[in-house]
Amino acid sequence: MVSPVAKRYGLAIFQLAEEKGFVEDLIRIFDEISPIFQADETKEFFKNPLIKFENKKKFLEELAEGMREELRNFFLLLLKKGRILFLPEIGEYVKFLNLQKKNIVPVEVVVAEEISEEMMKRIEEALSKITEAKVDLKVKVEPSILGGVLIKFEDLVINATLRRYLNEINQIIKKGEEVNHAVKSRRN
Repeated sequence: MVSPVAKRYGLAIFQLAEEKGFVEDLIRIFDEISPIFQADETKEFFKNPLIKFENKKKFLEELAEGMREELRNFFLLLLKKGRILFLPEIGEYVKFLNLQKKNIVPVEVVVAEEISEEMMKRIEEALSKITEAKVDLKVKVEPSILGGVLIKFEDLVINATLRRYLNEINQIIKKGEEVNHAVKSRRN
């Protein structure tokens, strides 16, 4: 799920990049700088109230050296508004908008173990029919789901994992035990 902040700023910079013809460049830059802003040291640097604004601005100016003026201004705006740590999420949203513009839907499929190419193709075809778009499928193996599948696209999550079903059964059993205990208490 994308935050409203990332959507607002991501849409603004995407529209500007589209208008000025530097969308692919913008995506490449976000890919390069996002890991920097995901690092704990960078987060601590920008969150630290003891570090002066000018030092944070200098860091950004050095990072953005050689970039288009529009991007340098965009980064400084994010800094002034206290939104600079949203850069990785903004970058992801820009990529999403670019794919959407090309009628491509990014889909993440989480499975407990590797799936065959044939199965991936069947999932991709089914999701293409549902979304009426080309699907950019990313498969992630997550043994903790135990079995089944978790599918994420746009703002939708389809959770058909064994872990979810076991949790639901566990909740039913707990409620049953509570009811059983309550009935026994009344009898005594």
